[in-house]
Amino acid sequence: RLASWLSRQSQGRYLFEARQIPRLRLNRIVARADWQGVVAWANPTWFDDPERQRFLWSAALMGDHDVLLSRQADDLHFTLQGPPKPLRLGAIHGYLYADLEPFIRRGMLLHEDVHNDLSNVRKLQRGRVDVVVLQASALPSLRAQIADFDQWAAVSQEQLPSFQRFLFTSTANTQLMAFLQQEVAEIAQSPEWAELRDGLSP
Repeated sequence: RLASWLSRQSQGRYLFEARQIPRLRLNRIVARADWQGVVAWANPTWFDDPERQRFLWSAALMGDHDVLLSRQADDLHFTLQGPPKPLRLGAIHGYLYADLEPFIRRGMLLHEDVHNDLSNVRKLQRGRVDVVVLQASALPSLRAQIADFDQWAAVSQEQLPSFQRFLFTSTANTQLMAFLQQEVAEIAQSPEWAELRDGLSP
């Protein structure tokens, strides 16, 4: 829906097409100086650009936060002070989990990486991992894809730190970013966007 909105707003200047790309492949693409396109829903810290010098960043599109997902039957009580015992962490290839890194380094969380959230949640459901990190905004989609999600899954009440989501492109695309900045400001006032954003709430 975001890609369609931006295409309409550009009035033929740009054509945006939504594609889901594995993180490791995306990392290789954006490492090239002249890459073309826009990465959506990102945060500068996830792409080693906290000072926003490597890429051109839009204003924030929305806020979000991570949540920890486990199985109700396991009755885990994972807090930011650490897990009660070593756990298998369902993670995404190429992602950095900064808030959990101290536990990963100490061997309290053991990485088992896949390419997307749905695969991770399926592994959790089958007992192949103990805990999964998800974005709160992903929960409605997962509930729609997994009919019995709320019968077996437990979403931790321990909320990880919040973050903002942005659009970014390469530093070669200054005109594209000027367009995106204009549209991010406009979309914030759109009833269509308000409805979509509210639907992403956990």
